[in-house]
Amino acid sequence: MKWVTSAVVLAMCTTGYGADPTPQTELKALQGSWVAESEELNGVVTPKEKLDRTLLVEGDKATNTFKRGAATHTSEVKLVLDPSKAPKGMDMLGKDFERKAIYKLEDGKLWVCVQHDPKKERPTGFKTTADSGYGVAVYVKKK
Repeated sequence: MKWVTSAVVLAMCTTGYGADPTPQTELKALQGSWVAESEELNGVVTPKEKLDRTLLVEGDKATNTFKRGAATHTSEVKLVLDPSKAPKGMDMLGKDFERKAIYKLEDGKLWVCVQHDPKKERPTGFKTTADSGYGVAVYVKKK
């Protein structure tokens, strides 16, 4: 019986069962191309027909590309994750800016709520209201 218990404990340790997520394991899960299926900013939902946003995560770098009108905008950031927080924390470090965000991976989707107004604190939930200074995007992984 001791051998069986030891084998189960060893299997749990080597498979990561019960292990808390680390920044490295979370970054690994974020790798690849993501497409936004919804977004809202300051309580205003972007209509599906105008939604054109992608996210590419490679290593600890993320490239966010989106259209507003006829213009395409690209933002590149370094991601610093803190999965020990509830909700999980994400810092986006750009060349001349920093944004505080929260994120969750759930049912194959990536939810991100980001502070667009630098005077605001890190978001605490995945919703926005008028003049909140927050934006939420929900992404699905590109196949």
